[in-house]
Amino acid sequence: MHLVFSNTLEKEREENRVTVAQVSIVEEQGTYRMIWREDKEQGAGQEIWYEGTSWEEMMAIFRYRILEKQVDGYVPLVKSMPGTERRNNTIAGASQMLLYYAEKHRNEPLFAELRQWRRTKASGEGKPPFLIAGNRLLTLISAFVPRNNEELRQIPGFGEHKLALFGADILKITAKHKQTTAFPLDWVAKTIDMHDFQRWVYKQMEQKYKAEAEKLAVKKKFLQGVQNGLNLDDLSAELPLSRREITELAERLEAEGYDLHPFIERECGKFSDQDVEKVMRLFSEHGDQYLKPVLENWYTPEQLDKANLEDCYIQLRILRMRYRSQVKQSARRTG
Repeated sequence: MHLVFSNTLEKEREENRVTVAQVSIVEEQGTYRMIWREDKEQGAGQEIWYEGTSWEEMMAIFRYRILEKQVDGYVPLVKSMPGTERRNNTIAGASQMLLYYAEKHRNEPLFAELRQWRRTKASGEGKPPFLIAGNRLLTLISAFVPRNNEELRQIPGFGEHKLALFGADILKITAKHKQTTAFPLDWVAKTIDMHDFQRWVYKQMEQKYKAEAEKLAVKKKFLQGVQNGLNLDDLSAELPLSRREITELAERLEAEGYDLHPFIERECGKFSDQDVEKVMRLFSEHGDQYLKPVLENWYTPEQLDKANLEDCYIQLRILRMRYRSQVKQSARRTG
C-alpha cells in the first residue's frame, strides 16, 4: 500500500479546544482509497470517501468533500490541496466580495421586479431567461440599485453589450427604488467580515465541485449502462435525467470519442430501414448542425401536428449520431 497524499486539518471548538482530523489517499494495486479520520474522542471515527480505480472520479469527490469540511470550520495545516490550488488563489476576488455582500443585502421587491422583467424580455425574444441575465447579476443590481450607466458599468457582469441592450430597461426599474449605498463600490471590501466571506467562498466552491462530482458519477453510470446493453428507456429509469438529457449526454460523450456504437445501433434498430436511409440522406443534403430542416422534411405537416416534438428531436439526435459516425468512418477509409 502506497501513501499518495495526506494532510491534517484542525477545527477550533469551545474552551480553546481543537478537533484534529486527517485526510489521506492511499493506493494499492491500482485501487485508490480516500479516508477521513477525526479525533477518536469526538466519536466520529473514520469515513471512506472513495474506493475505486478512477483518479478523476476520486479527485472530483475530494474537492467538494474537503471544501465541505472547510465550510464547517476545518483549516488545513498544509494549505496546498491537489486539484484546488488554482481556484483557491482567486479566493478574495473583488467581484466575489460584491456578490457576497449583495446576497446578504438584496432588495427583495426590486429583485422580484427584475425577474419579472427578465421573464417578459426572454419570452418576447424567444430566449431562455438566463441568456438575458442570470440570478447573480439581478442580485447585484437589486443590492446596489444603480441609477445611471456609469453605475451600471460597475456591476460585475454588466458590460457594454448588456448596457446597450438592457441598460435603459433596468434603470427605469431601479429608479423606483431607494439607493441605500454609494458608488463606487470600493467600500464593500472594508465592511465585510473576512472570516465569514471566506466560508461563503468555500461554500460556493463546494457546491460547484459537488455538481462536477455528480455529473461525473452520472457519466460513469451511463457508460456502464451502455456497456451492459441498456437502451434509452432503461437508462432513463436508472439515471436522474430525462430521455432528452440522456440523449444530449450521449451526443457529448460520442463527440469526446467514447464508443457508443452499440447504444446507437440499439436505438436505431427501433426505426425501419427506410426511415434510417431517408434521414441519412436528409442529413447529407441539409447538414447535421440544425435538426429542424431535417425534421420538416422527414415528417409531413400533418404528421408533425400530431407528433410529440420532443420525442421527434430525440429520435433525430440519435440518428444524427449514426450519421456522424458514418461520416467519420468514411473519412478514415478515404484518408
